[in-house]
Amino acid sequence: MRSTLVAIALTVAPLASAFAQSPQIVDVSHEPRHHLVLSNAYVRVFNVIVAAHTTTLIHRHDRDYLYVTLGNADIAAQKVNDTAVKLSLHDGEVRFAAGGFAHSAAVTGDSDFHNTTIELLKPASHLQQCTVSCAEPAPCSVARGGACPTVTRDFGADQWTAVSVTLPPAGRLELVDGAGPALVVAVSGVVLARGGPASGDAPIRGGPGTLGWVSASPRPGDDGHSGAARTLINESKVPARFVMVEFRNAA
Repeated sequence: MRSTLVAIALTVAPLASAFAQSPQIVDVSHEPRHHLVLSNAYVRVFNVIVAAHTTTLIHRHDRDYLYVTLGNADIAAQKVNDTAVKLSLHDGEVRFAAGGFAHSAAVTGDSDFHNTTIELLKPASHLQQCTVSCAEPAPCSVARGGACPTVTRDFGADQWTAVSVTLPPAGRLELVDGAGPALVVAVSGVVLARGGPASGDAPIRGGPGTLGWVSASPRPGDDGHSGAARTLINESKVPARFVMVEFRNAA
């Protein structure tokens, strides 16, 4: 009997230890610092604010995602069963992470970590980060005043492109004709009016992290539309900085 009890104890003890050491993992939507602010057929977007010298719960990212850092921050990101990776993130920086992992993020600096996390609901193919010659041509007309925008490609895939935009006062950014919808994430304060087929969408006004959704451009001839370009117009007296994710295909 004594031998049997010892054998049972030896068997149960490692199991109990394993259960005690297993981290509790929540879905990103249940991590309390990740606040869902937009959900549609293309994306789930979270406004994320992690206070200085605090750590998120261990949370799971099942899908690929982009994140836009708002303000500078120093963090240590640690995947389950891996070592922590220190990151110094800069205002307006755009990064991509392939899904299928769980991690926590600890803020090691004195500034809060604020970001917009853009969960991509469909996988990306032929993904590339742009590192050289990343300036993108932008259709521009100064006939109505203002100056031309600067557009820099951050990432590109078959399904979408992520770009960083600086739009001068009174400047106009024309989106590609016939393109799919686009997500706008403000990096600075913005006052963006809409023009063309996007004129029916609400203006985009607010501070860093403010979102705007630009509807897909109608095809020429659909419902009497001419196929004119959708336009974003900076109505502020200072440059507007934002990140835009343009989708190419229907959801």
